[in-house]
Amino acid sequence: MSERIKSTIIGSAETMLQSFYARTVVLDELVKNFIEKNPDCTVVNIACGLDTRFYRMDNRRKW
Repeated sequence: MSERIKSTIIGSAETMLQSFYARTVVLDELVKNFIEKNPDCTVVNIACGLDTRFYRMDNRRKW
């Protein structure tokens, strides 16, 4: 594989991962803020696939 193609593939993978991490951080913060303001809320994560956000959120309640 030529160096140019390698660098293009590697560069786009890094960009994709950075955008994935940024989106995760932003959405985690939004959900956390919503739960803090609405402690009795129910959050439904539609089309979440293998999302683990549920396990990172703490609404200080026993499940």
